[in-house]
Amino acid sequence: MRALDKLQDAIKIKLRATTIMEPSNATAARHVRVLPSNITLTPLPKSSPDIRYMPYACTMDIVLSYRLRGGNVDNYLTDVAMTESMIITEMLMQGVITIKDVAEDVTDLEALKIKHPGWALKIVGDALLFNAKRKGDGFANQPTLNEMDEVLNEMMVYEDQWAATLSLTVHRHFPNPLLKTIILSNDAISEDIYIE
Repeated sequence: MRALDKLQDAIKIKLRATTIMEPSNATAARHVRVLPSNITLTPLPKSSPDIRYMPYACTMDIVLSYRLRGGNVDNYLTDVAMTESMIITEMLMQGVITIKDVAEDVTDLEALKIKHPGWALKIVGDALLFNAKRKGDGFANQPTLNEMDEVLNEMMVYEDQWAATLSLTVHRHFPNPLLKTIILSNDAISEDIYIE
């Protein structure tokens, strides 16, 4: 989904950190994980009765998890974690973040097309990321073990986790039946005129 790809890119540019889309078992010493879930579609009012699509507000929950691991020699881990947490906080607390030009056709609609041939779903316009709230942050120990299960050194891990909402506009396009007949009724002479 282009909106999620662009969200990943925005985080990568802002923090210059690896960004991983969940679910994934990938990891890095410094990265941001993005977990989308709980998608909903809510019908929107039509702007005109003549439009050939039904507009929907599409929302999904997004969990952003910034993670940093390493040693804390000369307070390096603490300094980097607090500085980058401040950058994330500033970015997410702006109110609404606009993710430009996320328009794309939704593919893999076999179940929909079997029941309704000719229907299509399209994401249009821009996406909005809003309602960001910190779920928690903190440090934890991460022991590194050798083959004898002895703790060689203590690695520290910092995590800063945020929950937000991503909103998109989706159009469900459907074919209107072709016009076959127009009936003009003249009440004065009780006559109908058929145009085919």
